[in-house]
Amino acid sequence: MPVLKPHPPWRRDSMRRGTDVAQSWMTLIAGLLAEPVWLDRHGALVRDPSTPADTMAMSVAAGTVAACGASLLVFGADRAGGYLLDRRRSAQWEQEWAALDAERRHHRQ
Repeated sequence: MPVLKPHPPWRRDSMRRGTDVAQSWMTLIAGLLAEPVWLDRHGALVRDPSTPADTMAMSVAAGTVAACGASLLVFGADRAGGYLLDRRRSAQWEQEWAALDAERRHHRQ
């Protein structure tokens, strides 16, 4: 029984032609590099849908940014309040020292 060599689908005859081989390689590479395209109802290109892992990563990132922003806001309010209270205390302390100094000068004379 003779053994028949199977021919690749791009070869129609037993002759090997360079253009057939080149076209088949280009088709193979194009098929490997092709990516799915997502279209909306009107046929316009849209981004591909997110995977559950992408969605989870984005939600964790958004939560982290929100928590950091809120904590920075609270920290800033605390620092601003402390600064304002310190200014007020320093002004009161200055008035008390001025009154004590005036009283002391009065007793010296």
